[in-house]
Amino acid sequence: MARVYYVKKARKPQGKCSKCGDEIKAGDPYRWFAPGYHSYKRKRCMKPSCTPRQSDLTTSTMAEVYSAQEAFEDAQSKGFADTDELRAEFETYAEAIRSYADERREGVEAWEYGNDMLEEAASAAEEYADELESFDIEDFDEDEPTEDEYIDDDDYQAGFEDWEQRKADHLEEQIDAASDLVQQGIG
Repeated sequence: MARVYYVKKARKPQGKCSKCGDEIKAGDPYRWFAPGYHSYKRKRCMKPSCTPRQSDLTTSTMAEVYSAQEAFEDAQSKGFADTDELRAEFETYAEAIRSYADERREGVEAWEYGNDMLEEAASAAEEYADELESFDIEDFDEDEPTEDEYIDDDDYQAGFEDWEQRKADHLEEQIDAASDLVQQGIG
């Protein structure tokens, strides 16, 4: 993984930030990193939103996994409206892990005499992918209350608010469980 270097004051203009496109002028602080072997420098301004993420710092096959994890975390920070949104993001992450596991397995099979380190990585990735794929995000199965079930509007309003709270609590439980699995990462 690439190291991030910090420069307190640029001696000369550094061009544009590779993330936001803002100009890095002489005297401005900035950071730079160069992922991969003999890669070009990527310069970023010091805005928090331009901080390099893990997926930016590597060119390995893990970059796709890091990117999928970051996408899940970004969606989680914005909030999931319902279990369908949660399920879609979670499945995208699970697909990235399965793809990584398949690449690791192909790498093991390509070695004529085997490779213990790749074998362990492939096995760990496959186990994690299996665990993700077996996880079931449950839909909220209570029907929305109707006014016919209540004596008056106040009772209906209280019942409806209670139902909404149970629905929100259920979604939060599902998000927490999915998030725990995503944070677990590949062993």
